[in-house]
Amino acid sequence: MKVERKPYVVSEDIHILLAEWAKKREFVMPSPVFFKGLRQTMQEELTEIFGAGNVEMIAASKISREIRKLVQRTGLEPVSMDKVYLSTDPSIKVARIMNRSLKDCGLGPRFGALAVQEQLLSIKASEIVLVDDVLFSGRVITEIISFLEKIGVKVPKIVAGIAIGEGKTRIQEKTKTEVLSARYYQEVIDEICERDFYPGVPLSGRLIAGTKVETGAPYLEPFGKPREWASIPQEKTFSRFCLLQTISLWEEIERLSQKTVRCCDLERIPLGISHNRARFIDCLKFLL
Repeated sequence: MKVERKPYVVSEDIHILLAEWAKKREFVMPSPVFFKGLRQTMQEELTEIFGAGNVEMIAASKISREIRKLVQRTGLEPVSMDKVYLSTDPSIKVARIMNRSLKDCGLGPRFGALAVQEQLLSIKASEIVLVDDVLFSGRVITEIISFLEKIGVKVPKIVAGIAIGEGKTRIQEKTKTEVLSARYYQEVIDEICERDFYPGVPLSGRLIAGTKVETGAPYLEPFGKPREWASIPQEKTFSRFCLLQTISLWEEIERLSQKTVRCCDLERIPLGISHNRARFIDCLKFLL
């Protein structure tokens, strides 16, 4: 009997998110060669943890291209829940929210967005295709489909960059919606968005509720819970590695831009770091 391999999947996104941030803040982006090296080092570190052949880094270009093809094939108006691979207007801006003690507060709007119900009520099309980067448990999309159908918006199809068996099964059992995806995995050790390992990158980590500035808890110590949120057994060792990776990234941005990245320059500040004019890299080095 063949046992199906369970991979550890990381979807690339930091260069897309940083490019938008850099343009707004007038910083210079690292080269594709730099990002390639950064990702190779990350893959090697994860391979040490999960074993050779068990780590898959999925290129953003492949996900984005396939999502667009699948959406076009449906012939329906897309409404995206993900701003990384496909932006739409209207869109649905939802996030998993934690309090400062890292207790789960459920789902809510992204920082600065309207209440989720108001966002859904703004959708005027009678039939849409929902688009998301990763379909994992399927709980969120199932609830959204249910609400949309109650207000007269049909969702015959979902397009996901990456779909996991658990989520696809739940949607098929709870709704009449068909799931299309660029990549499909029956089971995984875990699926992580790359940004969650890089503090300071826009959208990095889980959104923290009730803050005056946008704050997130990345998936490494001392900010978040790498074991619980990312299936990382060696929490301290891996967290130190992520800090060093992140410092390398921000140092390259500073070198190319010939100016300092201050904490107040960040779109989403990591939990526990003050939103002030201190050099962000110095704050990260203090944590090593």
